[in-house]
Amino acid sequence: MDRRAGQYLDISLFKDIGTNSVQIHELENGNIRITIEVPESLKNTDHTKKRKFVIIRVHDGAAALLSDLDDSDDGKISGDKIFDKASSSMVN
Repeated sequence: MDRRAGQYLDISLFKDIGTNSVQIHELENGNIRITIEVPESLKNTDHTKKRKFVIIRVHDGAAALLSDLDDSDDGKISGDKIFDKASSSMVN
């Protein structure tokens, strides 16, 4: 399967307590469900083909291929496992 970088993301998590802000590197009690809007330039315009997006997450030097949780072609990527760690990521 041909894979090309579509967009790079740097997602950081911060927890604000009063006037203090602490960066979170790994979630201890589960995942955060998020949705990423796919840029217009990457969305499928050929209705005879189906495009499936994935996230490639790099955390502590290890890359993981993370699939979209739903099977819709809505131009959005939804996932829980994507962000159990704050990492550099790429829409592919």
